Amino acid sequence: MGDNCPVANFGRKMKTLETKVVAALSLPQQIAKILSDQILGGELKPGEGLPTEKSLAQTFNVSRAVVREAISSLKFEGLVQTRQGAGVFVSPNPIASAFRIPADRVGNSDDLAALFQLRMYVESAAAELAAQKATPQDVSRMTLALSEIEHCISSGEAAGEQSIIADLDFHIAVSEASSNPYLLSFIRFLNENLRRSIETGRRNSATVPGRAELVLQEHQQVLEAIVQKDPAAAYAAMYKHIQHSADRLGLKS
Repeated sequence: MGDNCPVANFGRKMKTLETKVVAALSLPQQIAKILSDQILGGELKPGEGLPTEKSLAQTFNVSRAVVREAISSLKFEGLVQTRQGAGVFVSPNPIASAFRIPADRVGNSDDLAALFQLRMYVESAAAELAAQKATPQDVSRMTLALSEIEHCISSGEAAGEQSIIADLDFHIAVSEASSNPYLLSFIRFLNENLRRSIETGRRNSATVPGRAELVLQEHQQVLEAIVQKDPAAAYAAMYKHIQHSADRLGLKS
């Protein structure tokens, strides 16, 4: 391989970083962090190609599935782009491409509390708009998500994957009903970064008798306010729900 081979260049760049892992993070998060540090530090230049999935898997001694998840995270953050048939490349302007929440900061309780506070205001605003703009189709999507949560609770799967997905689906359906695509994109971004904490909250709720039903009731109050076209009530219901979600995680808002 010549000096201009991206795999060879990348291999040299990785030598001092391969052991820099953060124990609190999952393998995909660790790899995404190493790569994002390389990109934001300028060692991987805008437009430069990343090695193949297979090469990265060998470099990090992980499965290709782990590499795919790490690359997916970088794409979500706007740091890399996929070109069909050509591979994965660093975005033209990665520093300005996206608002970022570093994965290692989400594990910090103070940062997590601040993010939930941000979520509290943003999602409450989305609910307020949804109460003004929701279509029958929007309401149907919200109702379907809550029905799925209710089914999971009744079948003893309140902390299961399907219940978590339905919970997230409800919040996205409310955001979609706001008819503001930027608000929707930002809430998707927040929830994707907070997914692990949301999952923890659901599992914590499932261990306390009656807690899962209470969480469902909070969701139902949001939906009821939207159906009644009461923006103030929708804002208050969503605010209360996310505030309680933070409380259930032991976060100080």
